[in-house]
Amino acid sequence: MELARKSSGEKPRSELVVLALIFFNGGRIGINEIKTKVRSDYSSGWFSISGEEIEEILPRLISRNLLLVEEANYVVPNTLLSVLKDLIEENLFPERDEIIRNFEKLDTQFKDKLNEVISKLKDHKFYYYEDSELSLLRELEKSGLLIFGRSYFILSDVTHFGDSCVFVHPTTAFTVRSEFFKNEAFQLAEVHQEELLLLRKEKRELMEKVLAQQDRINSLYQENVDLLQRNRDVEEFQKGIRSGLFLKNMIAFRLKAFQERSSLDKLLQEWNDATTHDQIVHTLCQIINLFGLDSSIIEEQPAEPDALGISCYSAPPFLLLIEVKTLSGQKRLGTRETSQVISKVERYRKIYKGFKVLPIIITNVEANRISVEAIRDCRNNATILTKSFVSDLLASHFKHKYTAPLLYMLLEPKDNPIPSADSIKFMNALSEQENARIGKEVILSD
Repeated sequence: MELARKSSGEKPRSELVVLALIFFNGGRIGINEIKTKVRSDYSSGWFSISGEEIEEILPRLISRNLLLVEEANYVVPNTLLSVLKDLIEENLFPERDEIIRNFEKLDTQFKDKLNEVISKLKDHKFYYYEDSELSLLRELEKSGLLIFGRSYFILSDVTHFGDSCVFVHPTTAFTVRSEFFKNEAFQLAEVHQEELLLLRKEKRELMEKVLAQQDRINSLYQENVDLLQRNRDVEEFQKGIRSGLFLKNMIAFRLKAFQERSSLDKLLQEWNDATTHDQIVHTLCQIINLFGLDSSIIEEQPAEPDALGISCYSAPPFLLLIEVKTLSGQKRLGTRETSQVISKVERYRKIYKGFKVLPIIITNVEANRISVEAIRDCRNNATILTKSFVSDLLASHFKHKYTAPLLYMLLEPKDNPIPSADSIKFMNALSEQENARIGKEVILSD
């Protein structure tokens, strides 16, 4: 119940907003998708979340088992879905007085649109919108009077979430509808107010049952830790976690074997000293191998990348198309260098069917010497890694032992094609959670 509001006028807790966004997307959302969604749609208004908050909230929810990470997705545990639904309906939307204040602040076009939405609601649940309405509804969403639900989803009480729809809480519908009729039919408004009181009473009774249910769940969890762990192991096995354990052990063995003949410091020194194109490619393939991937250097041929990195057993399996760009003097990394590897993606997708193909550009210049045009072309198309970032990532890998799915999450093309130090911190948080989950199963080296 820490996610509940402390007062009726308080905005919903940011943790609850994050869980609600995942809930309204069917209980599952891509790791990179939620950051993009928060940045584009929830930067202001009733449901606003800052970039700093999202970086703190996600690891905290994971550590408290309110959120799971499966492959490259955040997932709400099935046992919490019905409880979360009640928390959302009780604490996500404004209370009556706040609804009235928010409604009165709206411009006429937004009031008219909300009037239209509520008048067309079926069972006070959903309004299915046209693409032409999207921008207006997005602005209206900032008032806290509606929220988007995009996936088909069923709970135990048969609640349906349809594609291309918005959800209006019954409290909002009753309250705002009362305002519509306030001057013309005051008695009708009184009827709606009475319905609202009954609804709140039912919700309070339901929340009491939820609290009792959650206490029972917590008690059972404490009494049956070993049984729950075995059940999770079976579920993880069915979802392909066994291959994840295989990759974790393979990485542990490779790092151990490497440390018997060399050291991290020597490898970092070799990487930092690599200045020519061939030196960087050769050392990079050693590093890729330590991340659990198989690598190969391609002979210089037209229309071919410098090297390949492949992960066959991860979920999803993926292929790295690696292009190394060494620039001298004050030259900047431009579109000519980035376009080469991006243009090869479609051909390799046909060769490696079923694999995710990730174009990677390795450069010896720092981020301030990467042109705006290159960043623009790589946005959601390719990832740019500087030599210094690779050094930091390698050092962190020796400590946390990243698996291939985490590496995929980092290297998957995104809106910001240049990963930062914060990306490594986030990888560390997820890896620690992963290590704690399967730690007992990892084979210890002598």
